[in-house]
Amino acid sequence: MATRVNTGQQSHIPAADQKRLVLHYTVQNASKDEQRSSLSSFTFTAVDDQGTNYQNVDAVGQEGGSAPLDFRLKPAQKVDA
Repeated sequence: MATRVNTGQQSHIPAADQKRLVLHYTVQNASKDEQRSSLSSFTFTAVDDQGTNYQNVDAVGQEGGSAPLDFRLKPAQKVDA
């Protein structure tokens, strides 16, 4: 049985024939200016062992909680996602 993952007000449960892919990464502002970072800032495509492509779900949250990734980063600031 798949478990639920909450991001903000959204709950995500994979279908019976699906698997969940959880990525842990760090976002850092390399710019000299403050930058906004949100779930629309990142996209990726996962490819299964059969060569089928899957687009990411628009659900990016901060590490250690369910808050969605949507904030401003100061120069050199970084956050785990």
